[in-house]
Amino acid sequence: MRILLIDDDAAFLGVLALILKEVGFTVDSTTSAQEGLKLAWENHPKLIISDIRMPDFDGTSILRALRTDEATASTKVILMTGYASPELKASKGRELGADGFLEKPFSTERLLEMIKTLCPGETIEDLRKSS
Repeated sequence: MRILLIDDDAAFLGVLALILKEVGFTVDSTTSAQEGLKLAWENHPKLIISDIRMPDFDGTSILRALRTDEATASTKVILMTGYASPELKASKGRELGADGFLEKPFSTERLLEMIKTLCPGETIEDLRKSS
């Protein structure tokens, strides 16, 4: 399964990509929201995990752009943030159609459980095999 990661924190992005690759997922990653949209449209990942707060534009803008494009409208999206007021951000993300929300820091187990929840009927092992 292909996952796209978008976060302006390169160190965090690198760790997250490494974790997901180690459990068997195919991972594309970028520190730019605009590049993230380009990768989403080119590579059609099954899941996008995006930070909410980034310099070029925020995760809710990414989500809005994805949901208005027929090619990416049904792509699963998890928004994440490490900043104050996660409840407000989660509420905004749900309004825009985010499929999940994570508050940083989060555990690997929490992330993998959310991936499993967003792909019902499939185990993590099955998802790894479909990469």
